[in-house]
Amino acid sequence: MSRMRLKDIAVEKNERVDNPSSSPYRIFVGLEHYDSGEATIRRYGSTERLESTMKVFHAGDILIARRNVYLKRAATVDFDGLTSGDSIVLHIENEAYRRIIPFVLNTDDFWDYANQHADGSMSKRLSPKLLMEYEFSLPDDNSIDRVSNLLWAMERVKNAYRELIARTDDLVKSQFIEMFYEKEYPEYKLKELCSKITDGTHKTPNYQDSGIIFISAKNIIDGKLSFDDVKYITTEEYKEIQKRCMTEPGDVLMAKSGSLGMVAIVDTEQPLGLFESLAVLKYDRTKLDGIFLKEQLRSDTAQRQLMAGVKGVAVKHLHLNVISEVPVIVPPLDVQRQFAAFVEQSDKSKFTAQQTLKELTDAQKALMKKIFE
Repeated sequence: MSRMRLKDIAVEKNERVDNPSSSPYRIFVGLEHYDSGEATIRRYGSTERLESTMKVFHAGDILIARRNVYLKRAATVDFDGLTSGDSIVLHIENEAYRRIIPFVLNTDDFWDYANQHADGSMSKRLSPKLLMEYEFSLPDDNSIDRVSNLLWAMERVKNAYRELIARTDDLVKSQFIEMFYEKEYPEYKLKELCSKITDGTHKTPNYQDSGIIFISAKNIIDGKLSFDDVKYITTEEYKEIQKRCMTEPGDVLMAKSGSLGMVAIVDTEQPLGLFESLAVLKYDRTKLDGIFLKEQLRSDTAQRQLMAGVKGVAVKHLHLNVISEVPVIVPPLDVQRQFAAFVEQSDKSKFTAQQTLKELTDAQKALMKKIFE
């Protein structure tokens, strides 16, 4: 093993394009196109409407999101394009190092370093100078290719599982379209189908080490509530929040900020304190199935309407009145439940794939920690 700094093998690229929409580059990678923890950027947008100066990158370069480093975003690209000043572009001439560094930059050790050295308070940024000072271990030259091949093989298997999960989501969307689009079902505004649409507390609570679970928009992940990262509040504070909103199993929650428009069903009988970034929909259960409502609100049609009503520049958010106006179709309840049963079966298959992906990701991270730290 040998120790080195990033500056020993990489250089920062600062080639810029002043008029990106008229440049020969057609692909744009913004912060929204990174996927936390992934070694390759697979999503991108268009340069068609870009007006401000952008940075150039080429296939094989590595992009690091320098803003909000806690989100852990660094990956290689296999195409040419443009990115914003929120990304650092690294070029590594040596092919062996170029293949392995994306994994070095996805270790906990690197992101701990990035968080410690990022500047700012509201939106911490990592400077290229401090990035280049990062020190790490690499395998000896005679084994670096073997290690890289193993890590990339694991990455290919992970990508296959990600594709399977995405296809399962697409299947649910296709089933929704097949069963409900272009059918003569009555349509109502969401507020006409809910006894109450409200949000959580607008006051930041005094968090505790234990007590009542307190959640926010970040706890909606992939259409479900996640309790992996929660805070706690006292019973007294919960009683105050309860006056504004109280959840019951089956209620639908929607993110008003952060992951805008994302929805999940309350699937626990435990009391939940909600922050203002979450709206709770108290829908008429004699007319709507919760799973059907959740999937309809996740549909492209509903999401387009929601996004059209988003307000704010620095911090974007959805108002309750925008959510209330979303149109919802109401098929017969038995038909809704047929669709809900299909979704539940799909979720079981998806859960199995997600568990396998998590196990593979954990194994890869453990290997990376052993090799690079």
